[in-house]
Amino acid sequence: MASSTRQTTKRKLSPDHNGLRQFHRTYNCMKRSCKWKLDSGRNVEDALYKYGLKLKEDDPVFSFILDTADPNIKQLFTDEEWKEINDTKRKDDIDNDNSAIDRIMVDLCKKTTSGLRDALSKWSDWRFEDYTKKDDYIIDKMCYAMESWLNLFEKQEQPLTRPQSEEWYSYTIWGPFIENILDFIDNIEYKRSIEYGRSEMLVSSNILFPYNLDYAIRRSVGFYEDFRAQVNNSDITIHLLGRMRTMLYRLCNKLAWSSKTADVEVIGFATSGLLITYLAMDHPKGYICRVTRFASCRIPTCISHLSQAVGALNMSIKMKHRIERSIEAVLEQDRVSTESKGRRAAKPCRVPTILEPFYYD
Repeated sequence: MASSTRQTTKRKLSPDHNGLRQFHRTYNCMKRSCKWKLDSGRNVEDALYKYGLKLKEDDPVFSFILDTADPNIKQLFTDEEWKEINDTKRKDDIDNDNSAIDRIMVDLCKKTTSGLRDALSKWSDWRFEDYTKKDDYIIDKMCYAMESWLNLFEKQEQPLTRPQSEEWYSYTIWGPFIENILDFIDNIEYKRSIEYGRSEMLVSSNILFPYNLDYAIRRSVGFYEDFRAQVNNSDITIHLLGRMRTMLYRLCNKLAWSSKTADVEVIGFATSGLLITYLAMDHPKGYICRVTRFASCRIPTCISHLSQAVGALNMSIKMKHRIERSIEAVLEQDRVSTESKGRRAAKPCRVPTILEPFYYD
């Protein structure tokens, strides 16, 4: 796996930096009664603000984004406070309702190409014996992703072991392993773009026409040898989290800041060549956007590590379930709003507590 000669690091801040000025304005606009008050009596926003005043480089904390994987943020709180921050309105994974998904994941973890072909052939026969879209469509998608990988692996020029453009990785690798899996969600559409050499894809739902809400984003973050360390500190990741915050704000706004805002989250896919990190951002309390980082996976370049590709498929399916849960929360709120038409509208459960997002320049 080749690494880029240009590695992105955080930028130094000047006293008049736009992000820093916005950081002060955002904090000064907060209502004390709306902040996230922990059982210990401390406000999370106050702790992040004091920490942010000491920083000399760009950081997601300037948007009051709390990254639960950041050890520096964890050190700001006691063990009891940190547990409360992580557990408050936590969204657990949704179990697969199709037992065949777990079985195929075990079957696909082969050590030889012939073994993988046999497994794919077996599941092909199984699918067509008694095919139903509800139960077997996702199996089709999983087999397609693994067949795509196998075709690349067996090519004479060995494209998996050579550096490629980010567009190539976007379509050839992450198309089968992400978009292909998310296709199973009804009324989903993709908006792709290339910005400053970075590929980006938004996952949107148009089921509430004319509203088109974004629920997930995949963004390339460059090539790095130590992906997980670099992606946590890169300029690009700060931008990705800012984009996720904007998307979450719009979802909460569509929900009229009702109690349903606790049920939605935005999913992020940070890709770097053959590597991917899965993220989720939600709004548990106060003015805080909480980021949870899940497993980092690598699409393998050799058959002996095929279980890593299966792991990436498993994570993409989990993210699909999370996106569906958020869409359902928005639809449920829309049904409640429709039924209440003609009656006095209920007041929102709380005032908007994610202040209008901004981007780093």
